Amino acid sequence: MMRLHFILLLAVQLLASTIPTVYTGFNYGAFWGSIENCKTEEDFTDSFNLAKSLDTPVPFDTARIFTARSCLSSEPSEAFAAAVKTNTKLLVGFYITVEKGGNQEAAKSNNVLKDELGALKKALNDHGEKLANLIVGVSVGNEDIYEWANHPRGATQETVQQSLDTVRAAFQAPPFAQYMKDKPIGHTETAGLTNLVSNVDFIGMNAYPSWEGKPIEAANASYHGALDITKNTANGKPVWLTEVGWPVLDSRAEATPGIASVDHLQRFWNDVGCSLLGKHNMFWFELQKDSEYNQPDWS
Repeated sequence: MMRLHFILLLAVQLLASTIPTVYTGFNYGAFWGSIENCKTEEDFTDSFNLAKSLDTPVPFDTARIFTARSCLSSEPSEAFAAAVKTNTKLLVGFYITVEKGGNQEAAKSNNVLKDELGALKKALNDHGEKLANLIVGVSVGNEDIYEWANHPRGATQETVQQSLDTVRAAFQAPPFAQYMKDKPIGHTETAGLTNLVSNVDFIGMNAYPSWEGKPIEAANASYHGALDITKNTANGKPVWLTEVGWPVLDSRAEATPGIASVDHLQRFWNDVGCSLLGKHNMFWFELQKDSEYNQPDWS
């Protein structure tokens, strides 16, 4: 009987070890509304604790940050210290988007990436293994290819892939190797463009039915349709849901009337959010409004 109990216990432990960890949390910007209002360690600490206190089916105990830098300086984000203080896991973003012009965009992106790596290096020097153990992955860039195609900034497909190679090489060598060599490295794009970058460990997908003017009644089908297409073109790579959400207020002139509302956010959460919780790595946009002043409120 004792032997049977031991075998059953061992089987449970082995099964648990094969079930992948699912990360759930919010997106957090580096500042409040504009770069002049840089977030402090206290700001991040309060937000991380608030997220953990929510009554949700799974804990929102992971944070996605868009940059390793504090308000685009060369210093580490205050989110690192707050994560260590609150035991919050991190998906760390590296910023690589630059303004177009002068045919020097690739070199400019590389310089920005050096600052991102430098900021993470400083943070690891400050916090060591405590911080490293909380980092669940690194996203090199965010919607850069989309931005390049649609706005006077961004990064080309080639620059994104070069940036991924640069980060991967850096993580395999000192001083990063002891902390970062086994961390998954990915890139985040809008749904429909995620298949343009292949040298990744995971694919980050941003999808907003509301941004496409879809009514709330069509949101569930729209979102899951985008997710299915992304999975089918991922070549077996895991898909992380890096931005999911619905606006409660949108005063932009180009906004589709009747889309943004609290009731629609609640329905989107019930229909889409709850169908994803615990099944995918997911980062909701957003807990508190910290995006630029001229952007919708998703909080």
